[in-house]
Amino acid sequence: MNNLTEELISEMNTVTVLGSLHLDIVVKAPRQPLLGETLMGSGWHQVAGGKGLNQAVACARAGLATRMLGLVGDDGFADTMIAHLRNNQVDTTNIIHLANSGSGMSVAIVQSDGDYAAVVASEANGLLDGERITAWNDLLEGSSALVLQNEIPAEANLEAARIVALHGGIVVVNAAPARHTDPLLFKHVDVLIVNSVEAEMMGSAPVLDLPSARVASLYLHEQFGSDVVVTAGKHGAAWASKMHGSGFVQAVPVKVISAHGAGDTFVGHLVAELVRGNALGAAVSAANAEAARYVSTVHTV
Repeated sequence: MNNLTEELISEMNTVTVLGSLHLDIVVKAPRQPLLGETLMGSGWHQVAGGKGLNQAVACARAGLATRMLGLVGDDGFADTMIAHLRNNQVDTTNIIHLANSGSGMSVAIVQSDGDYAAVVASEANGLLDGERITAWNDLLEGSSALVLQNEIPAEANLEAARIVALHGGIVVVNAAPARHTDPLLFKHVDVLIVNSVEAEMMGSAPVLDLPSARVASLYLHEQFGSDVVVTAGKHGAAWASKMHGSGFVQAVPVKVISAHGAGDTFVGHLVAELVRGNALGAAVSAANAEAARYVSTVHTV
């Protein structure tokens, strides 16, 4: 257990993040390599990551009592990730270590303009099925909010969302990476968050600017019924909500050092604003500002 005691965790509104834990190896390069090309980079570093881990850290940094649920292997990668979570005041008590399994990892190539591409190897994360969720049933029942992504199996997301929604918690899904989603999941989802690429893969028209991001959010809202947020990179973000209408906010102008992890920062701070009772538009605006600050800062383990 880290600095937050079990008693304090149980008495506070606790956000539970169920998702992936990866150790990211980040390589700096002038551009993405061509197929068959060996490209010389200018350096590398490792970062504790995975969308689940990153979003848990963002929630904790936003001032929420945050619990991480997930699977890791029996290797040094797991130790690094657990230490990073604990250093950021995330409760790691219920993360399960699997014997004879490797932890998840990714390799990301960050271009000179700050944009990036990555390859992920799920390893232990891929073993997180619906049956394992039952071990966390009591924790999920007591969560004020649940944050999910698409880097773990869909059946685990569905079962966790069902439990939290049944007991009145907010369910937020960051549908990244995009994949086919069981319609049953959206019966339990309050807020869907996607970027421009994911929005298009889920059926919207291309997102080229803020007005088209707003159109995409309205389309996805109509299709799935949940509130929707569409992030549009350098342009900003848009939203559509049954209770709060629709709109968009422009990106904050900053010098981008790296966009790696920006979306996860946005998600974590958006969740924090929603848990505090703020309207969706205000939450998007606050999260947008935090994401801008993040991309203009150097991050290492």
